[in-house]
Amino acid sequence: MGYGVSIQDSSKDKYVTLQYDRGGSYQDGLCIGDKRKKDIGYRLIKCLFQIAGKKGNDGVWVLKAKNLTHNHEPAIDVSGHPSLCRLSLEDVQSFKNMTLSGIPPRQILSSLR
Repeated sequence: MGYGVSIQDSSKDKYVTLQYDRGGSYQDGLCIGDKRKKDIGYRLIKCLFQIAGKKGNDGVWVLKAKNLTHNHEPAIDVSGHPSLCRLSLEDVQSFKNMTLSGIPPRQILSSLR
């Protein structure tokens, strides 16, 4: 645990490029004209990890390591990894049922936690 993977680029039934879910970098967007944007927390950490996959003529996917290096330690807390923090199908259904029953959002959140 400690590493999440997301799709960086893909084409259906042709190829896929996987990356660390916090990989990549932000475009320089701190300034708009002469106005400075509010400084917010950043999630991306420029990790270089990448795996490329290609679908062969026989329909079998072949994965190839492009870059297996990380510039960080494994995460201890998965809350910073969106790909690991999704609700299960049961939780989604429970959320829908509670919403339709008129339960306030704060109670739904407490229940899901």
